[in-house]
Amino acid sequence: MNPTEAKALILSGKAPDGLRVEGDLDLSNETELRSLPKHLAVIGRLELSGCTALKEIPAGFRCYQFAMDGCTAVEAIPEGTIGYDLSARDCTALVSLPVGLACKGLYLKGCTRLTELPAGLRISGDLYATQCTALRRVGAGTKIAGTLSLEGCTALRTVPADLQVGGYLKLTGCTALESIPDEIEVGGSVLVEGCSALRQIPASMRAAIEKMRAEEVELAAITTALESDLIAGVRALRRFEEAGFTPELHAKAFAASTRANALVKETRAELVCEARESGARAAVIRDVLGWAGEFDALIEIGDGPAIEQVLAAAREEFVKKYHECSPAPLFALGWLMPTSAHRAAAKEVLALALQADNAVAVNAAAIALGRLGDPAGREPLRALLAKFLAGETDYEVDQACGNVALALVALGDPELKELLDRHYAAEPPDMSQGHHVRVRYAWWLLTGNAEEPLALLQNGKTALSLAVSALADLDHKPAIPLLEEVARRKLRPASKLALLEALRRLNRQKASPAPSDWMIWLLGLRHPTELALGQETDNVFDRQTASGFGVEQFETDDSLLDESG
Repeated sequence: MNPTEAKALILSGKAPDGLRVEGDLDLSNETELRSLPKHLAVIGRLELSGCTALKEIPAGFRCYQFAMDGCTAVEAIPEGTIGYDLSARDCTALVSLPVGLACKGLYLKGCTRLTELPAGLRISGDLYATQCTALRRVGAGTKIAGTLSLEGCTALRTVPADLQVGGYLKLTGCTALESIPDEIEVGGSVLVEGCSALRQIPASMRAAIEKMRAEEVELAAITTALESDLIAGVRALRRFEEAGFTPELHAKAFAASTRANALVKETRAELVCEARESGARAAVIRDVLGWAGEFDALIEIGDGPAIEQVLAAAREEFVKKYHECSPAPLFALGWLMPTSAHRAAAKEVLALALQADNAVAVNAAAIALGRLGDPAGREPLRALLAKFLAGETDYEVDQACGNVALALVALGDPELKELLDRHYAAEPPDMSQGHHVRVRYAWWLLTGNAEEPLALLQNGKTALSLAVSALADLDHKPAIPLLEEVARRKLRPASKLALLEALRRLNRQKASPAPSDWMIWLLGLRHPTELALGQETDNVFDRQTASGFGVEQFETDDSLLDESG
């Protein structure tokens, strides 16, 4: 039976025993639900979270994943089959779990009446039990393949001698814990904190705990050193990271690394000047800037070793998979001075990056070639754009081709207009996707076409920021009254800021700006995959909105959805 029909039957109280549901069964927050059919089988996820009137889980149930968070009346989970995870958070009436329970992951939190984990427990992934304040025992024969984390289990006195933990063991805030048997097996590292009654720790564990404490002290000293001597602190942090440290210190090490990166950014100008003037410390400073990903600063230093460092980093990045690639050194090559002896090498690296199976690198290389302003960059960019227009590139590369087209306009490619005209004669432009709109944007710039961005602005349903940007880059002053009228509407804050920037430019410009000054660049150059992987946006208006800089909060108008591409 499909999930929709099954849900209706269950809520009506007419579901037969042995009901089989093909797919995820979501009964969450059904506060009137009091019973389920016996031997219920769900070929997917069984979601019962928030079913506060449900008192019993039927015997013989089967499901792939089982979530019962906030089922405050359920006292027991019977024997059944759970293929993957069991989540029982804030189940305040839960007293017992089935003996021999086996699943991938078990997540318990705030189960304040649960007194023991059952004997023969088999978890092929992780087990987390947090604030289960009545938990006194972990059953004999428990085997956890991954992490075992017992946190705030204040009634727990010991763990069984035959406990097996394949990964990390974490015991924190277990204030009644008196001993950890010598016989337990732990495959990973151990963290024991806030267990004030603990008197017995196995010798094998003691060494791991002491190692982590020593690393923690070392990391604290490094963090302090960063503030007084940045270069020395960064070098110490690098040595600490390269030596390998206890995985449980990852969060603290990441915080130290983030702080170090922020300090390098704050002192970037001073570091560049010092590297130029001080031969003795120049190599160390270059090393620190490279570690922090400040490849633009290395380009500013401008000496041979600094440029070679950027070239080497760029060569390493474009051969990686897209999700592992940092495009910063590729972007940086676009800022090489016209007089640099390394421009030929940079163009060679960027041309190779355009052919890489890595859309993030392709995007960065296209922009860098456009910035270099060298006609030699046209051919590889045009070849890639032709493949995109012919439908011969994959979706990830497609996302970069808007910037490829804009780079070709910036390079004054004489063949670009014919290529686009031929394509649009056979296939109308797709204005529903940001990268297609950016390719069309290139055509607007080539042809001086302001009618289409004006129509997008008047329609007000998509690509508002791109439309106002195009009008500014075309220096289309007749658009000013319409922009002023739209500015009085309710808009997304970032769209509002973009519109006001376009108005400012149109009122001050005396002609269309040079490619390096186009407003389109303010809408962001990062590939969408970079943003999906957690990189900070480089869309100026989104960043200003996030920081609250110069932004009035306007109610969102869904008829003016913005896709800046």
